Amino acid sequence: MKLSSIILLISFYWISAVSFAENVGHTYQFSSENGNRVVRIDTPRDGSIESTIRPKLPIRNPSILGQVLWIDRNHERAIAENLAFAPDGSKFFVGWWLNNERFSAYATAGMNSPIWTYRHETEWWLPVDATDSKFCGTANETPAYVWEHDSPLFINEFEYGERYKGKGISFSGDGSLMAAVAKKNTETAILIVYDLIAGDTIFTRSFVPTIELYGVDFSGDGSTIVVSNYGGLLVYDVPAGNLIGSLYNYSQNMAEISDDGTRIVIGTFSGNVILYEWNGTNYITRWSIPTRHDWVRALAISADGSTFGCGTIDFLSGGGWGGKFMLIDANSGTVLIDYDEYGDEVCAVDISANGQYAIAACYGLLDGTYGDVVTCFRRDTSIPIFRLLDDIDEEGSIMGVAISDSGNYAAAGGKEIHARIMGNGGMVYSIKINDPLDNDIATASIDEPGEFVNPGESVIPTATFINVGENNASFTANCTITDIDSGIVVYSSSFVISDLPSFSTSVVYFSPDFTMPAQGRYRLEIAADMANDEDLSNNDLSLVLRSWHDIKILDAVAPFDEVTYNWPMFPIAHIKNFGSYTESFDILASIYDSTDILVFSTQASVYNLMPYVEEEIQFGEEWNPEENGTYRVEFEAFVFDDYFPDDNEVSKYFEVTNEMIYDDGVPEVDIWVNLYPASTNRKFAQRFELNIPAPFNITNVRFYIGDVNYTGFFDYIGVSKELGGLPDTNSFLAYQANPPLSGQGRWTSVDFDQYVADNRPLWVVLHWADRDDMGPFIGADETGILELQSYWYADGAGWNQYMWRDWMIRLTLQEHTTGLEVEHIAGLPRKLALCQNHPNPFNPNTGIQFELPNPGYVKLEIFSLTGAKVRTLVDSYFDAGYHTAVWDGKSDFNKEVASGVYYYRLTSGQHRITRKMTMLK
Repeated sequence: MKLSSIILLISFYWISAVSFAENVGHTYQFSSENGNRVVRIDTPRDGSIESTIRPKLPIRNPSILGQVLWIDRNHERAIAENLAFAPDGSKFFVGWWLNNERFSAYATAGMNSPIWTYRHETEWWLPVDATDSKFCGTANETPAYVWEHDSPLFINEFEYGERYKGKGISFSGDGSLMAAVAKKNTETAILIVYDLIAGDTIFTRSFVPTIELYGVDFSGDGSTIVVSNYGGLLVYDVPAGNLIGSLYNYSQNMAEISDDGTRIVIGTFSGNVILYEWNGTNYITRWSIPTRHDWVRALAISADGSTFGCGTIDFLSGGGWGGKFMLIDANSGTVLIDYDEYGDEVCAVDISANGQYAIAACYGLLDGTYGDVVTCFRRDTSIPIFRLLDDIDEEGSIMGVAISDSGNYAAAGGKEIHARIMGNGGMVYSIKINDPLDNDIATASIDEPGEFVNPGESVIPTATFINVGENNASFTANCTITDIDSGIVVYSSSFVISDLPSFSTSVVYFSPDFTMPAQGRYRLEIAADMANDEDLSNNDLSLVLRSWHDIKILDAVAPFDEVTYNWPMFPIAHIKNFGSYTESFDILASIYDSTDILVFSTQASVYNLMPYVEEEIQFGEEWNPEENGTYRVEFEAFVFDDYFPDDNEVSKYFEVTNEMIYDDGVPEVDIWVNLYPASTNRKFAQRFELNIPAPFNITNVRFYIGDVNYTGFFDYIGVSKELGGLPDTNSFLAYQANPPLSGQGRWTSVDFDQYVADNRPLWVVLHWADRDDMGPFIGADETGILELQSYWYADGAGWNQYMWRDWMIRLTLQEHTTGLEVEHIAGLPRKLALCQNHPNPFNPNTGIQFELPNPGYVKLEIFSLTGAKVRTLVDSYFDAGYHTAVWDGKSDFNKEVASGVYYYRLTSGQHRITRKMTMLK
């Protein structure tokens, strides 16, 4: 998971990290709380600002419309920046990022807690979109997910490919099509368009993400897609997938497109907002309107293409910031609204489908109280119809907004404190923009049951209703539960509510109790039925109830794609509980050589893994690769009554090599030692315990150059022995001055041929030239087990161990031979092996062959699936050679065993090999 490219700044004894490319100017701190990684965001110039230029005093409108329906401040140290509204206004979707990353679905006229939440650990923000029935979302090294409104169990999962980072996602208007973009590196990105009805990929297009990739937008009619890169916009037609436009862009904004695909709006770092229009052949510039501010930071276009708008930032001469919102008529180019009552940049805007309503959001004034943080407008007036005032209403920064098609509802989210101040945490607002209707009843929440109900469990269906109309409301509350697979209604109940006052709530406990019939999926639907209701979009709320066991192995984390010969390593599997029960179960890890012979197996136990929780499971027994070559690892989870057993296994191929490797080949961050404030003699070093005994030759060093532009160079690379627990930089065994570099995002390889006669640990040292240049950057990896062998150095700071990641620096040694060969007796096995039993399945007897390259003591044991020992088949000394033991299907107590799967394990010296067999009766 790549967070963003990181610079390591060294000053005295502190380290900070500054992001590049994705959010230029923001900084981050990395720390740990209760064993979990915590990132805190900061932006420059924290502290007080005395600006010499101030906007006008705030406008006080005595007849402001609209109101806040609810606020969710249960942020869990996360920030709510990405929001998307269902067009009908009934629900909206939020991507929370930075800490405790998650996707959350909210009912607009509901309560201040999500309908459901899907947690997914990732890095950076989580782009989202919504239709009237579905939500979608993606993130770094995260598939494109699609959910129905009533369940966090996604209905579609579309993979981009290994190492891709999801950067944007968008539905067509009716939700039948979806586009997603992902980036792999500075040269490789993809656009994938899916037909969600047919379940097919319509087309995939590769492109170069010029500098950075910022998102994708689908036209409402499903005809056109615009992809936003820092250096240009790419426009594709659908379904052909032809590139029909390559348009100017100079910004970190995401372009937006009208429903018919004919108009596209973008804002630039030159301070202009540009409207492109299709003339039947290509896109031409219809308007380029100067905002007279420094940057355009946010933009939107109405679905009908009639109206577009933007938010800006202006760098004030007194050291502060200002911003404004502009709304523009797309046909005439007339500026309808030019509103500047904001204390900082206007960072998010959205416009209703017909262009009649708009919402804009601002960071708010740093260290002061001034202006608006959220402002809603009608197209026909520049006086806000709704406002949240800076500090008075909201002390934090609003960073994302969304509006329903009608413009009746809006949502806003952001950071709990000012965006330019260190800290985290956020909030989500649900806002009613217009005056309340006379008659409007809504289902606010489903209180009981929750998503998980066990078979035979009885619950009282409970829901809360809210009157968001002006008049008292009398209505019927209905509750229905349907078996999704069969369509059979298994529960139905109603309750009459009389004269519920305006903006009051009523909790209904439906009768009788509901008893979960069996495993499976059931849809609980709550509805408010009122004859004169003027807004039916908020009457219904539903939730999928489910009950089953399902453990999914997501990934084989370790072994990495390449592992080191003669270095012990622990297998690691990434798993997730997609079931409804808290599970305890076993996982088997098996490693096979290129001839499909099992060379290692071990088992781990997982306890109390809750639904939707994912973990990386490190096995307790390590494997020592004794031969180079290609291998395969398999992980298998054993879960009783698993509802979807096909996702219980994962396998991958990997290579065993002489190269000494700590990383998985993909950097999480890119790091260097900066000249700050005045340090010299800057270097990285990585320590290596030898994987082969002396004598040997140092033959190669590789290091990964980070995917960040750089101007500097290394003036030397050296390999030294260890002296006092640190590299001996006064005496290098191998040395090359000014090594040629491969360029960013690639491995640099330097060959050596240096004889070494002793067994002291070795260090690879990279030394930056003493210049004011930036970089080059070295990749750093945090996947799997950290080896903690990475160090940095600068004059005045000395050597410091880097505790958070491993440098992507590798070293290769080769045995120094004198021409003598190890004698091997013809006909004897070359390595220890345990063969697959034969026959398999068997009844009642099976033969188990094992191969010994040397004489030794051997134990062969049989175990049940639960790990209980069934039989000790062999426990004695054997000569080198080929041997066979026969199992008669009986236990140590001479009782016949039941049909099922059994493990058999061979132990010889320090080596242990396990295989699986099946008894059938």
